Amino acid sequence: MIRLSLVLALALASPAIAQEELRQRPSEDAPTPNLFLSPAGEPFRAAEDAPYPVGSWFGRADTDADGVMTVTEFEADALRFFAALDTDKDGRLNNLEQVAYETEVAPEILVAAPPVRRARPADRRSVGTMISPKGAKKLPPHLTRKGAGRYGLLNEPQPVAAADTDFNAIITREEWSQAARRRFTRLDNDGNRQIRLEELPVTPAQVMLTD
Repeated sequence: MIRLSLVLALALASPAIAQEELRQRPSEDAPTPNLFLSPAGEPFRAAEDAPYPVGSWFGRADTDADGVMTVTEFEADALRFFAALDTDKDGRLNNLEQVAYETEVAPEILVAAPPVRRARPADRRSVGTMISPKGAKKLPPHLTRKGAGRYGLLNEPQPVAAADTDFNAIITREEWSQAARRRFTRLDNDGNRQIRLEELPVTPAQVMLTD
């Protein structure tokens, strides 16, 4: 069955994804999870008192462990996750595989925004100003972002479906690669074709976690 094979494939592909976690959908009144979603949408979970798991993703994607992620490493990491989602191994993600992502792999993206919690002052500053140029107050990101955007570096509510650029409900490997390259460019703020962990933005979920 597609749901079972997807769980097994992802459990083997990423040690950060526990099989039991994939089966459980969080309740809407649950506290903010210590969850990071990679730009490709892969979940990395940690205990509430553990370091935010963005470092787990970065450390694995940075395959030569030089502290710098290149576009080649970034794309290769995204393609590894694509292969895990592609449970029938036909080189594309069909509608059933995309639904399985939402319901089995990263069910948190379907849950309403969790309750607001106290943010560390340093984290609150690091996600950018909450005042517009005209001085009007703006809502903080954790109240405005939806879906995966609350747990990721980019404001994409559904990063898997977002790769479907021709809107035919099928995501090819090439579409996935193109999406990875676009995301790398968006995160490469200084345009030097490399990304360091300390340069990455703070996710809204990270802001909401307490010390």
